[in-house]
Amino acid sequence: MDNQDHLRILKNKIIGNLDAKDSLARDAPSILQCLSLEYTSSTRIEAANVLYSLSSGSQSTLAQLVKHNALTSLLTSLSQLDAQSSPRLKAALGRAVRTLVCSLADLIGPQRWGILPTVPAHLRQSAHVALDDFLQPPALDIWLPLLQDATLYPFLCATIANGIRTHTHRTALCEWLPPAERAKANKGKRGWEKRAASITSPAPSSAPFSPVPHAPSWVLHELLRGSTSQGATSPKVAASLEALAALCKDNPAACSFLKSDTGPNGEGGYMQSLLLLQRSSNPEVRIAINELLANIVKTTLGPSFLTSGGAHHHRPSGVLTTHPAFSICLTILHNLLTDVGSDIENEPMRTKACFIVSSLAVDDRDIAEAAVDCGAIPAALTAIEWTAKPRRATPNIPIDGDITMDIDTDPEEEESQVELELREAAFTLLATISLTNTEFTRQIVKRDAVPEKPIVSSLIAPPPSTNPDNQRPHLFPLISQSIAHPNLGVRFSALQLARAFSRALGTLRTTFVDSDVPRAVIDIITKDDPTSKRDDLKPTTESEESSEAEHRGVIVTALMVLCNLLNDYASFREKMLKEDLVKQLVRKTHSLDDEIRLNAMWALKSAAFNAKHDEVTLIMGALTWDHFEDLTNDPDWRVREQAITLLRNITVSAQEITFTVNGLGLERLNNILLAAMSRSDSETVENSIRALNNIITESTHDALGTNKPLLTLLKTHLSHSSVAVRHAAASCLCELLARYPFRHRELREIGIEQALRAVLGGRDRVGHGHPHTPTMVTGSGFGAALGNVGPFGAGVAGGAGSSTLSSGRFPGLGMVDTPGLMGRESDREVLDAVKLALALLEKGKE
Repeated sequence: MDNQDHLRILKNKIIGNLDAKDSLARDAPSILQCLSLEYTSSTRIEAANVLYSLSSGSQSTLAQLVKHNALTSLLTSLSQLDAQSSPRLKAALGRAVRTLVCSLADLIGPQRWGILPTVPAHLRQSAHVALDDFLQPPALDIWLPLLQDATLYPFLCATIANGIRTHTHRTALCEWLPPAERAKANKGKRGWEKRAASITSPAPSSAPFSPVPHAPSWVLHELLRGSTSQGATSPKVAASLEALAALCKDNPAACSFLKSDTGPNGEGGYMQSLLLLQRSSNPEVRIAINELLANIVKTTLGPSFLTSGGAHHHRPSGVLTTHPAFSICLTILHNLLTDVGSDIENEPMRTKACFIVSSLAVDDRDIAEAAVDCGAIPAALTAIEWTAKPRRATPNIPIDGDITMDIDTDPEEEESQVELELREAAFTLLATISLTNTEFTRQIVKRDAVPEKPIVSSLIAPPPSTNPDNQRPHLFPLISQSIAHPNLGVRFSALQLARAFSRALGTLRTTFVDSDVPRAVIDIITKDDPTSKRDDLKPTTESEESSEAEHRGVIVTALMVLCNLLNDYASFREKMLKEDLVKQLVRKTHSLDDEIRLNAMWALKSAAFNAKHDEVTLIMGALTWDHFEDLTNDPDWRVREQAITLLRNITVSAQEITFTVNGLGLERLNNILLAAMSRSDSETVENSIRALNNIITESTHDALGTNKPLLTLLKTHLSHSSVAVRHAAASCLCELLARYPFRHRELREIGIEQALRAVLGGRDRVGHGHPHTPTMVTGSGFGAALGNVGPFGAGVAGGAGSSTLSSGRFPGLGMVDTPGLMGRESDREVLDAVKLALALLEKGKE
């Protein structure tokens, strides 16, 4: 048997068989050898086909391909192609390169859509090296010119579309020029002039598609010609547009280049021709052009635009609607949401449309609102219904004439991969828009609960019926089932949607109560936790953490949901705390993963807000004071902030303050506060001052209220760059001066009066009072950002219950005058607190 027949047998053997692929990948060198020129064209084709199949294998298979430099071997084979090479050989090599590059990109991240599986660090690093080598200039000189080959063109476009995911890689492709053009551009130039004009040159921010002068990009030229030339087939146009979309993502200069370049008819720009493609009758072309335009719009309306008139977390009202790109944005949303809500059986197209709208609306309240106005909510619910309704009806098998037998089938067996991907995408779309505005959450719940007569039979809005089950919400049971689904993407997206819903107070206190979502979330936290089998609570090793059955992104998102479910206003909070949940959260605080550790601490902090004394005892008994002290010195400043905020939340009443002082001891407590008030992050400093304000009582005053290092830090923070820190420091000084009016010696010795007057510019000598109450904080429930696992942002712990200054009487001072603002401080509340502190100092002298 010759090599060709042997390779064909191997190819047929491994199709759809991951175990067979793993076994064959160990013999990758012999397969790669068959790509060399010494073998016949037919043998090389079969070898490439085997590599194509292996490239879609498991992580262990890919590890073997990376280990044996499969991508380099394929690149060498591409370099050996010539005019006599057969189209079948070109197609086989192009297919193998496309699949392997895309698989490597999935190992490295970030994800193109959805969530990527967990990848060992060593495999991710080796894949990163292999992909970087593929995008170095010597390698680009080999495969990019092959875009001019009609056979290889669609495969290389797909390689760009799915394999280019970082700004560095986009820049490498956009700046590449053929060797001849590079030499021509540098001819006659001095050494310091040989740097060619770059496609990544800064683009003017005044117009949405402003041109970048003198920014040649050979790759963009080729892709634009492929997408707009007359006579181009629909598959070629779609492939070109997908590659352009990948290169224009988060790349302002590349987006501007599309406007600046001359169109195919020699007038205007390519953008006009691209916009016309939205009318194409081919669904693949329509999706591809809308993805490209969405990336251009998102980049155009991105950070450079937001900060052009100053730093804004959200755009000023009316700016988006008057922006030139907004009309294009509305057209994109309308086109995509029409596809999402359609009842045609084209799940891949609807899935991609959902993800494109999500990427356009993520962290952008204005675009999310526009999406809702364009019908995003009913469209997404229709897509979810499509994946959940039993389209494959239970067959009725005729038996003996008119008698039929119902055959009950397992619903999980009926779910296809494309249906699960559509459900994941639709969940993600609803979560994305809900996270921008809780009002959208209420609209979703209302639409889900009210029966309507839809165009097609609807799970979300079933037709009226006498059956009471038809009057119940259907979305939340599906979310609960999906959280426990074996499909990773479905689990993750369902948790993201639950997280969005849990941020709406009305939903949290009503619909969540009647659902199984809290139980499903707890099961995620407690499922297959390797530390639960340990007798100690020592940190787990990297190998132990990687053995967790659950994906870290799913765990982190479940913890984010718990941050909201454990808030004091959640009706099932007490029941959850009694179900051994606290112990599981404490175990997560020992994780080596920063995001897991952070969100576990965030959940514990939320649980401690407004907690009863027995709940505080339960939380701190499981956490232990020693581990709490370790967390206040955690390497991640966000974890330290949550630990200090937890201290603030558990030092509210006199009973809890005594409990904390007895547990930590005054010396350790003093050290913790000193370290926290010396941190560089303002959130930790503010919460440490608030905690100090709570803790200083008659019994702790001598140890803490007269501690000169603490008081000196307090004085220093009167001039902190953060208004919140300055307000906390001034308020704390007011409390010290008011509670102990004749014990001001230490404060005077450190120069507190001079510091206070410096805040006012040395002029005012009066203050403004407010009644004191201990302060606490609970998290907003946003949790932490997930980096390469998802598109959703983080929130900073809010100051629920924070003391504020208002006009009125302060015991012993009567009404306090509040003259106009004079001096360096501009914040009114800080000024009021400083004036009150000076008044209290004056009174202490009497």
